[in-house]
Amino acid sequence: MFNIPQQRAGGSVWYERRLRKAEVAGSNPARSIKFDPYAVAPFTEKPSGKVFFKDGDKQLLWDWIHGKSYKDLGLHPMALNKLVRKYISTMLRVGISNKKSQLNRAKKEG
Repeated sequence: MFNIPQQRAGGSVWYERRLRKAEVAGSNPARSIKFDPYAVAPFTEKPSGKVFFKDGDKQLLWDWIHGKSYKDLGLHPMALNKLVRKYISTMLRVGISNKKSQLNRAKKEG
């Protein structure tokens, strides 16, 4: 009645049964839907929405890094300089303290 191929080498019995049922029904659901992976996952380099920080200084720095000038932010250049220096020194201190705590843990374990 139907020309059903024998099981292929390395083929799954479950998959073969599914194909036979689909052929009997007149369509193959495994191949009937076109799928474009690039249409599903659009990627962008910049965040799509506005990012908000609770800390006003961080918000100013974020906006400055992402293209606004000190004039757009309503700051004097020296005020922006102080914010940048303060943030960098804080981040360096946090990084150094994290390194010290990692070294202390390693000494205790070793």
